[in-house]
Amino acid sequence: MSKKQIHETAINLLNGKLAYIRTMIDRGNKYEYIDFNLTELQIQADFALSLRVISDDEHQELKEKWYNTRDLLNTIHEDA
Repeated sequence: MSKKQIHETAINLLNGKLAYIRTMIDRGNKYEYIDFNLTELQIQADFALSLRVISDDEHQELKEKWYNTRDLLNTIHEDA
């Protein structure tokens, strides 16, 4: 695999994980499972950044999406 293919695969997997988490929220999965997956996503993004597979800007973009999703999850959990 070329460096570009690795980069594209990493971005696709991280965005796919985020989409899966949003689906979990829509389905009403337990808070603990969603929280675990959000934490796992953050670790994976940090790891990809440390390996320089994704750029700082891409990592920041994922972080913003992660925080927005975390806020949504917390809001839903507080209202429940």
